[in-house]
Amino acid sequence: MHRVEAAYYGAPPGWIGRLAHVQWNATHVRLIDPFSGQLLREHLRQQRGRHRIQEQDRPTRTPLSTEQLLRRAEIAGTHIGALCRAMHQNLGEEAVRRILGVLNLTKKYGVAYRGQVTCARLQRAMPALSEPRLPAAHKWSAPARPRSGP
Repeated sequence: MHRVEAAYYGAPPGWIGRLAHVQWNATHVRLIDPFSGQLLREHLRQQRGRHRIQEQDRPTRTPLSTEQLLRRAEIAGTHIGALCRAMHQNLGEEAVRRILGVLNLTKKYGVAYRGQVTCARLQRAMPALSEPRLPAAHKWSAPARPRSGP
């Protein structure tokens, strides 16, 4: 990955971890071989903090660490697992940080809250899934946390 103004751009698989010259303007970022001057990749500019990777550069298999993360999500709950799998299918490796955030929320707020939130997100993200649906009568709230400090 090469970073330009806080956005990340993918290099071809043989170039991962190697230095490349980078040219950019208002619309494009170009990765160039420093020895031959050959254009390696050309990307459209991306927003700060976002990633741009061409489809042919994406790994064909899911990395082991990501599979382990998705298994942790399945263990946390079936709804959590479904949400995290959907995020990974749609975003690929970019979803890893979001999955970590979901798992952190489950750890912080507990079973009842995470079930409600993930059901709501699943229904918004994938309207074709009608189950699981929480009854409207249930109102969940975050557990009361003791205040720390004076």
